[in-house]
Amino acid sequence: MLVRKSLLLSGLLALVTSSYAHFQLQFPEPRGPFVEDDEPNFCDGYTNAVDNRTTFPLGQGFITMNSEHPNWSVQVLISVEQNPTNFSVFNTSTSGQTLPLAVQPFQASGEGLACFAIDIQNLDIQGVQDGSNVTIQVEYNGGDGNLFQCADLTLSSSATIPSNVSCTNLVSNSTTSSANGTSTSTSASSTSTESSAALPLLRKTGGLLGLLAAAALSLL
Repeated sequence: MLVRKSLLLSGLLALVTSSYAHFQLQFPEPRGPFVEDDEPNFCDGYTNAVDNRTTFPLGQGFITMNSEHPNWSVQVLISVEQNPTNFSVFNTSTSGQTLPLAVQPFQASGEGLACFAIDIQNLDIQGVQDGSNVTIQVEYNGGDGNLFQCADLTLSSSATIPSNVSCTNLVSNSTTSSANGTSTSTSASSTSTESSAALPLLRKTGGLLGLLAAAALSLL
């Protein structure tokens, strides 16, 4: 009986812990250090753009991240404002230009490092060219709600991915499979949703987790 309770307790605690898993943007460099509690907020809680923007390929780049969920969805938004401070300017610019998604929504599986292609040049956004400043916002959902991290970029037609950045676990989210870097494996799998709609904002599971935690404590 004691062993059975112990196993049940371990399972409940594992479920509680995994439900709050997150992701970390690796490249391009995010606006600031990862703050777990702020990741459900706009740009992980970093409202203002940074001065030291990352020089990033105008075409055929890639994004690397670490996923703490075994199954997840991602899409990437883009803003052309010099200092985007809210979600709305990632949909429509202050000049009234409707902005496409920088990366269409796709689903993937696998915990740990992953990378996926992004080609900003092919988005054909008016005014976005060599030397333009843009901001991308990675929107991630591992099943417990949408999480966000931003990176402020200066686009360059001659930029390449730094040699110390590798594309580990390439997710085939588009026709671009190699992007000025080193692809080391392709173990991550993906399914594109082929939709420009935002990822569904799932309800927080706090109530359920509270019940699970109470049940776990009752077994002690």
